[in-house]
Amino acid sequence: AGAVDARFGRERRLSSQDEFKKVFDARQRVGQSGLTFVYRPNELGRPRLGLAIAKKQIRLAHERNRIKRIAREAFRVRAQFLPSVDLVLMARTEVEKLDNLRLREELDKMLDRVVRRLAADQSSKKAENTLV
Repeated sequence: AGAVDARFGRERRLSSQDEFKKVFDARQRVGQSGLTFVYRPNELGRPRLGLAIAKKQIRLAHERNRIKRIAREAFRVRAQFLPSVDLVLMARTEVEKLDNLRLREELDKMLDRVVRRLAADQSSKKAENTLV
């Protein structure tokens, strides 16, 4: 049995301003508890994550870092089960009130919703193609 690569390397990250802009322009989003994932399907055959945790929303650096660390871990663990999608995580002030466990649970729920929505989009596109 081959080992699963569960690292969070460069190929799993959104890095350029252009990559972030494409995701934001797609305007597909899932949110709850002060967290929002903006997402867009990609053609790369792998999911990628970008983090946009604003200092204006989350004032303290250690809080921004905590949110990013937990988000990267949630993504890393689930990446092999995610479709080819670019995700950007944003956070609002109320996220600071969540403890680590609750934050992880919220991220997991949101990732599940993204997967379900993308699967529903795929099945509706297939249905449209069979009608034509």
